[in-house]
Amino acid sequence: MAKNSCQTCNREFARTTHLQEHVTRMHTPRERQRPCPFAGCGKSFHEKVDVARHVKSMHNTCPRPPVPCTFTGCAKIFKHESTAFHHFQKEHVSNPVRFGCTLCGKEFREKPNLENHIAIHTGEKNYKCSICSRSYRHQSNFRAHQKTHLDKSARKIFKCALCSRNFVAKSTLARHMKDIHGNPVNYECPSCPKILTTPAGLKSHMVSNHRTDDVPRLSCDKCQHTTFSRSNLQQHVKRVHDGVKKKECYFCGTKFFTFTELVNHCRKIHTLKT
Repeated sequence: MAKNSCQTCNREFARTTHLQEHVTRMHTPRERQRPCPFAGCGKSFHEKVDVARHVKSMHNTCPRPPVPCTFTGCAKIFKHESTAFHHFQKEHVSNPVRFGCTLCGKEFREKPNLENHIAIHTGEKNYKCSICSRSYRHQSNFRAHQKTHLDKSARKIFKCALCSRNFVAKSTLARHMKDIHGNPVNYECPSCPKILTTPAGLKSHMVSNHRTDDVPRLSCDKCQHTTFSRSNLQQHVKRVHDGVKKKECYFCGTKFFTFTELVNHCRKIHTLKT
C-alpha cells in the first residue's frame, strides 16, 4: 500500500496533509451539520464541498428546490441555501425588530436611523456645528458643512461644469445642478392660484376641482363641500365628519387628521424648529 493511502478506504493522495484532511473529513466521527438540500434525500455531510460533490453526482439532473426564508412574515425565496442563510443573518438575526415610521410607513433596522428619518417630517435639526452653531437635519449635510471650516488646501473641491461655482460636497453640487441648471418648472393652475410641481399634479388638481365637461360635482351631504373626485369626497368625509385621525405623533402618540396638523403640533409642543 502506498505511503499516502487511506487505511479505511484505500484512497491514495499525493501529500500527507491531503490524506490527513481526508481522514478528518470522511472518517472521523463527528456531527454532520450540512444536509443535502434536495427533499427526500436525507444525506448529510461534514463539509460544504462534500455537499456540493454529492449534489453534482447524485442530483445533477434534478431541479434545485427553492429555499424560502424561514423568518415569519418574510416572503423571500432563494436558489441556494447559503444565500438564504446570509440573508437571514443580515436581515433578521442581528436585529429582527423593524422600526417603522408612523408618518410614511418606511421601515428601518435600527432605531437611530428611524430617528434621523423622522427629522425629514418634523423639521428637527439634530446636527449642530460647534464652530458657527449652524444646524442641519442630515448628517451628510452636516459633514459637508464642517469641511468649510477646514483649510482650503485640505478640502476636496467639486466644480460645477456649467458655471464657476465650487462645492465642498458632491451632494451639494448635485443639488445645485438640479436647482440651477435643471430648469425646474412650476405648473400654475389657470383657474385658481394653486401652483403644482409636476404636470401629473396639475392634471389631478384640474380633474378634482376645475372640470369643464358635463360631469356633475359631488356634494357632501353634511356640509357645502363639493368636488369632482369621489376619492377626494371620501377623504373629506373621513377627515372632517367621521373623525378618522391616522397621522400619529412619533413623540407622544397624539393623532391628527392631516400631516400638516401633525407637523404644526410637533413644532409647537415638542419645540422642534425648521
